[in-house]
Amino acid sequence: MDEQTKPAYAALMSVIRTASQLAAQDINFFETMDSSLASSSRETSSKLLDLVNRISSAVSIDDEELDKIQSLEDVNAKWKDFSGLLDNLFERVDASIDEMKKGNVVPPSKTNEETTSATSTTSLSSGNGQSPAVQRHVRGIAKPQDAFSRKVDNSIDNPFKPLLTSKPNSIVSLEESIQMEQGQELSDPESEVQEMVLPHYKQPYQYEIENQPYPELAIKEPIPFLEWGNNSVIYVDTEEKLKKMIKKLKKASEIAVDLEHHDYRSYHGFVCLMQISDRNDDYIVDTLALRDELQALNVVFTDPSIIKVFHGAFMDIIWLQRDFGLYIVSLFDTYHASKALGLQRNSLAFLLETYAKFHTSKKYQLADWRIRPIPHEMLGYAQADTHFLLNIFDKLRNKLIEKNQLDTVLKDSREVAKKRYEIPAYANQGTGWRSLLNKYNLTPSQQIVLKELYAWRDRMARVHDESPGYIMPNHFLISLCYNMPDTSTAVIGTSNSTTPFVRSSARDIARIIENCKKLIEQDRLDRLEQAEKETSVDVEMDDEKLLDNYDAYEREFKKALKKQSSLFNNSTKLMAGASSFFGNVLEMYKVENEPDRSQFLLHVPLPPELSGDEESEQEDEESESENEQEVPVAESKPEPEAVDENSVSQEEKPTEVDAKPGTEDEISLHVPRSKRSFHETDMPEEVMNSKQRRKAKRKKLRLMEKEQISKMVDEKELEHDKQEDNEPTQEDGQPEDQPEVFDYSSAPKVLLTASDKRAQQREKKKQEKKEAKKEIFDPYANVNSDSHVPKPARKRKPATGGKTMTFKKKSKK
Repeated sequence: MDEQTKPAYAALMSVIRTASQLAAQDINFFETMDSSLASSSRETSSKLLDLVNRISSAVSIDDEELDKIQSLEDVNAKWKDFSGLLDNLFERVDASIDEMKKGNVVPPSKTNEETTSATSTTSLSSGNGQSPAVQRHVRGIAKPQDAFSRKVDNSIDNPFKPLLTSKPNSIVSLEESIQMEQGQELSDPESEVQEMVLPHYKQPYQYEIENQPYPELAIKEPIPFLEWGNNSVIYVDTEEKLKKMIKKLKKASEIAVDLEHHDYRSYHGFVCLMQISDRNDDYIVDTLALRDELQALNVVFTDPSIIKVFHGAFMDIIWLQRDFGLYIVSLFDTYHASKALGLQRNSLAFLLETYAKFHTSKKYQLADWRIRPIPHEMLGYAQADTHFLLNIFDKLRNKLIEKNQLDTVLKDSREVAKKRYEIPAYANQGTGWRSLLNKYNLTPSQQIVLKELYAWRDRMARVHDESPGYIMPNHFLISLCYNMPDTSTAVIGTSNSTTPFVRSSARDIARIIENCKKLIEQDRLDRLEQAEKETSVDVEMDDEKLLDNYDAYEREFKKALKKQSSLFNNSTKLMAGASSFFGNVLEMYKVENEPDRSQFLLHVPLPPELSGDEESEQEDEESESENEQEVPVAESKPEPEAVDENSVSQEEKPTEVDAKPGTEDEISLHVPRSKRSFHETDMPEEVMNSKQRRKAKRKKLRLMEKEQISKMVDEKELEHDKQEDNEPTQEDGQPEDQPEVFDYSSAPKVLLTASDKRAQQREKKKQEKKEAKKEIFDPYANVNSDSHVPKPARKRKPATGGKTMTFKKKSKK
């Protein structure tokens, strides 16, 4: 940064910093608090708006000025157009600064004349000291494709057929080269997606590109390019001039080629200009005027002894095939050369600055090249793309040979030259809308709208031979998918910038979106119906299944019925007859005819079929719950002995149906673990896992508790029998005593857990402490002694005023 620009840069940074700080504050709030600040803010805002309007009137885009901005809301609404205006202004400032530093001008050129003299320069600028704005999408120009003798075909039903009428420099004949290949399905074993190759025509020069050798390339001294302006620019727009150019190019060993393309007002697009340079001359060919005659260039372009130098030739190869039927043999792509050498950048502008010390402006790359006559600065840009390219080729070739990378670049160049043009819509087959999903996050419903609108836009573009972006830009298309307006007014109001085609077709767009909403609703209902079908369960019971295992079902049903009957029996009172507060007042509200509780019985379904793991877990839970519910019975009547497996009656034993594990169509009966012949405790501990060991240990403890209970009951019965033997009977004349009532409080509670026992011990200790603290009042004790006088109440400390004692420091002892 030089000394002249430093003050301006510092002032600009100060303005940006201050603006950022103001944006972070609530200016509207402070204006209500201070009237002087409000007036100053309004005055500054009016000055800024006036400055914006002055800039918009001085700089225009597409020869159309912006409407006058009245408020901040207008700035927000028109910010996109205003930002484009600022970009145009910065381009002018940049060009003016370059001109001021170097003092060079663009060479004057006589349009549509054979030769135009060029002034020496190392940058692009205009001769009057000003760089005019780039003319993009100029309005009012007649569509050149309407004048083509070979009409544009935008159909997508058939593949592209090569335009070749003859095949110079051929190895394979034209008839053999232009043949239809049938479609086939390409399957990748590593991928589940199978790619379908549609029927298509061959690339006519594929065999020649693969097999024709390149001319010998060796390290040579680079041939210097002619100084900018010392060579003539030859404008070719007639067939006679074309023949003279081809005659000169046949003598060259290398030529540089570049194209200028337009695709905004055409569905497929078309080439507007072709630049060709040899070591002595620069040619600019008007491809709009010579569209049908340019196939004669195949004599030069397919000659393997002439190297054709392109930069980034991928799209150029496609455009030459589509518009003119031209093919390239012995291609050298400087883009792949720069990649192989590992340069910092791979653009043509970088190569021009690095190897030719020439500064070009890529703003003309998007210019409207349909303009005739072509402006001087656009001709200078087109000439610069090929004027220095052969010298750059010499330098890159030498470096590639030194680094042993030349063969790699030639191989990559062959692959580019073999590319075959195909109609995009024919190749995509209606799936082009999926490319937008990579840029925008759309829901399934929005994707339905996108698919329909994309198909409509593509159809309209093909009918009117306009680009899809001209019919409806992508950002407007996505806005329609997000908002889904179903009226023409809402469609136009979706965005501030609407194209003329959208305004004229707003009703059709609204109708499409309305139909899409119906499809979305129908799709939602279908998905709900499908979800219901997937989640529904068939609860109907087959009669044959029920009869096959009726006995098992009947036993389970009776067990469940008994449990439910105990919950809802007639002895259960739903309302109390008296209350501790109201006394017997509630008797009057007693229900006289209480309903039969059996009507509340619930339906008992069949026992569910369980897998092996679930069945074992359920059995463990049932056995644990049964053991927890068992309480030692110590009544006068003897406790029934533990039931042995061998003593189980035949009725209680599982039948053959129960014992066999049922299939999916049968009803399985749950058999308790205690009635099975195999127990986990019978397994040796060496083969048990940790879970099985814990279960076996718990089961042993339960069995030990049961043994203790049965042993205690047996001892009580034995003692009771001895007492009966020793007591006198009625035959001895003594009345029979009443049976001894069992003292439940003295019975040991063997089922108490360790925590319950500890709780009882704590309670016992508390009771002993209370008994020890009780002092008996003795009226005959010594009066002077205070031992019999009860102690006064303990004095309470005064309130601490809400001070917490949580964080009080402990005093050191």
